[in-house]
Amino acid sequence: MCWEASGHKTESSKELTEAQARHVIQTLNDKANKVRRKMMAIAGKMKWGVTHHELLAALDWWCLNRTSYKKHLMKMTMEELTKVCTILETKVYPDYLKGLSNGDDV
Repeated sequence: MCWEASGHKTESSKELTEAQARHVIQTLNDKANKVRRKMMAIAGKMKWGVTHHELLAALDWWCLNRTSYKKHLMKMTMEELTKVCTILETKVYPDYLKGLSNGDDV
């Protein structure tokens, strides 16, 4: 990412200009927020909440209590978010759907 932001001059974030560093930070924030929005969509499908605030609170609780990271959603690194989103998408949501097909009250 630093390589691209610097115009192929450096891979070190220490050598970026302030504007280049801001661009890298903004890009990372955009990617993290995209993952969080995806997680919110999945949580909405599972009826973890209705409003934006309810979904964020439910996801935050889940991240703190049901993941190995035990961190707030907004404090997770991009790597952690990616792994947690994958778990939500490939394990938690399919289990939710199985519960629906088995007639469980979810």
